[in-house]
Amino acid sequence: MLRVLSVGVAFILLGCQFFNKTTLHLKYKDYPKNSALKTASTLTPPKIFFNAHFVPPFYQKEFKKAIAQQIAYFLKDKSAFILNVSGNVFFLLKRILKI
Repeated sequence: MLRVLSVGVAFILLGCQFFNKTTLHLKYKDYPKNSALKTASTLTPPKIFFNAHFVPPFYQKEFKKAIAQQIAYFLKDKSAFILNVSGNVFFLLKRILKI
């Protein structure tokens, strides 16, 4: 009886771990705060848009913060290649409904 009860409790705890609200953990390199950004032009922050139905607002803020910090790190990295980049990047994520 104790074995059945302990297995049931283990399944309940594992179910809570797998089926609770998902979390997003983004890891990115931190850039040195004291290095000066040396560019010849004025930089504007990227405009990032998400499909609100697919990506929740909290995740949108986290993605935007991570992307902006990675861009700043890339621009401040002295070992990075020197290049001019301009253009648009579109990510299309589709939700497939299963019936």
